Amino acid sequence: MADQGKEKSPDRKAEEFAPRPRQHAPAMTKAELRAAADRAMASATKPIVKLPTKLVRQCGRCGELNSVMVEPGQAPPPFKCKSCDGPRTQKPAARDQKSDEA
Repeated sequence: MADQGKEKSPDRKAEEFAPRPRQHAPAMTKAELRAAADRAMASATKPIVKLPTKLVRQCGRCGELNSVMVEPGQAPPPFKCKSCDGPRTQKPAARDQKSDEA
């Protein structure tokens, strides 16, 4: 008698968890999709703005990173390392100082 309450019919489980049929919108043709896309782009309130791009490059000799901002549509400038190709300040040699004193 205790087993009577625990029994469930297998059909009832299948009915409870059966997937429900989905309602789909009618398929659109390619021309209708293009027209919908054109309407969506025309109704957009924000203009599309291209922003500058930040290029980060690494020197092959010293490994230092260098970043450059490039405007849209322009070619990136040639790479120039700040530490390798930068202006070099050299201390005057000791012999040059002695010749200046004389």
